[in-house]
Amino acid sequence: GNMPSGDAESPAEGLTPTTAKAVVKELMDTPVRISVSDGRKITGQLWCQDNNRNCVLLNVGEVRISEDGEEHRRPLGPLVMVPGKHINKIEASRAQVTVAKHHVVCVPV
Repeated sequence: GNMPSGDAESPAEGLTPTTAKAVVKELMDTPVRISVSDGRKITGQLWCQDNNRNCVLLNVGEVRISEDGEEHRRPLGPLVMVPGKHINKIEASRAQVTVAKHHVVCVPV
């Protein structure tokens, strides 16, 4: 699942850690783009996340932007774990984030 770059949103932005975690949980099985500390963007379907923010993605690809601004894409494999300590940002399509936030905010406690 490729997302248009202009239509992505970081699900955790402006939320408390507890709410952010709940929103990310709602995004399981949806296409995400993860920015990692070395500048690459890892895309795939979010399968699970543990307490250390390690994410496992399905059908994974990598996008690197070279110094001349060119995008280099390559497949990484069917199942990839992205270490939480290298994750700068997790993004999903704006529509998916809106639905996830709505589910989290509207769930009766």
